[in-house]
Amino acid sequence: MIKRRWLVAIAACLLMTSCKPKTIVPTCVPLSNNPIDRKSDSITTIIQVDGTPSMQGFTKNFTNSRYAQTLDLLDRASTTTWKTSIVQYFRFGTTKQQVNRQTYLQAKLPEFYTGDNPVFRVSQIENAIAPAAKDRISIIVTDLYQKDSDTNLVLKKLKEDYLQKGYAIGILAIRSEFDGIIYDVGIKNTQFPYSTQGKKTEQFRPFYVLVLGSYGNISSYFDEIKKTSASLIKDEQFVIFYPQVVGQASAFQQESLPDLPSGIRRLKTINDGKVLVKVDEQPIEIINITKNPDSNYSINYQAPYNPLPYTLPIEPAAVAISSVAQSFDPKTKDFQPSNSSKALELNKWKVDKNNIGFVTKINSNDLDPGVHLFTIDVIPQDLKTWGWWQTWNSNESSFDGAKTNNLLPFFQGLKSLTIELITTNKASIGRFCYAIKKN
Repeated sequence: MIKRRWLVAIAACLLMTSCKPKTIVPTCVPLSNNPIDRKSDSITTIIQVDGTPSMQGFTKNFTNSRYAQTLDLLDRASTTTWKTSIVQYFRFGTTKQQVNRQTYLQAKLPEFYTGDNPVFRVSQIENAIAPAAKDRISIIVTDLYQKDSDTNLVLKKLKEDYLQKGYAIGILAIRSEFDGIIYDVGIKNTQFPYSTQGKKTEQFRPFYVLVLGSYGNISSYFDEIKKTSASLIKDEQFVIFYPQVVGQASAFQQESLPDLPSGIRRLKTINDGKVLVKVDEQPIEIINITKNPDSNYSINYQAPYNPLPYTLPIEPAAVAISSVAQSFDPKTKDFQPSNSSKALELNKWKVDKNNIGFVTKINSNDLDPGVHLFTIDVIPQDLKTWGWWQTWNSNESSFDGAKTNNLLPFFQGLKSLTIELITTNKASIGRFCYAIKKN
């Protein structure tokens, strides 16, 4: 009798075990993309000044021009941004010539740009681009005058030596007083005088500072410059091109989840008798479709958004969605890939400085009864541009000294290279996860 009771107890226990739902704890770790290099403790800073005659006009007849202020600002920030900094100075044309700090400071004077040395008659910016290194930052001061062929050479070198290797390209754009000659205009390489005497700031001549290195070092350098640059450089004239626009992808936060429409409700766990889904502290939205299972539902979501400073804003109308859908299979007692990805649509994206908003449409008629998991990554396909790129741009035949030849193609080229790498690397700006039970 005792033996029979013991066997009955074992059978009951086995029956209960076989009916117990399988517990699954899915993960939804927000993507960190590539790690953002922090500011170095010790660094080598290379400051290179375009020493060709086209730059001389920034120094004539001015005691404290914006150009002169910028040279001082770059020098000071090169020593104050990092704990230890070794600063090297160069003058460049077709090649580079190292100079001491005293000579660098003389770049505020017209004499710096004179002389008979033929290597300083023409500026070849691509030759001033030093190889990338983690604890080195390269600074190039130039008027960025480029013909079509020059632009392509510089873009190719910046792509191969920096962007493709995970480094960044920073650019400062400044207008300054000018009284001098503008060279090599048009097919016949014409030259003409240009003076800003009596002109408004908008008619000053532009020059540019390229800052090449790791994102962390460039961003910190820009922060230091902004402390003392006052109105010298506007915020949108600090730009960093980097194949990543957020340091941490956005994700749901439980405390900011919206109210749900009638017909669906939010759960803490899912248990349909076959599977028990527990999310613990994971940022997963758990939804139960309780009635009208063939209806569609729209939910407005908002999540924190943390763009990297100085990078271009994303274009919300141009984002791609990478969706992975899984459904629980009672036979294998696990989640398996499914073709239910169309059951969730994320659209109507809105992005500001601190938040990312979107609408999730649940097409429940595309869902079979059961339990489903969705992991959705958001990848930008385009970036916004700043209006001054067009305003400051001119073509090779222009006689407007307040504009820069081929500026727009240069910036558009950098933007295109950045977008290309973002999409290739699938650098997500947000990961949103859902667990949905349909009755």
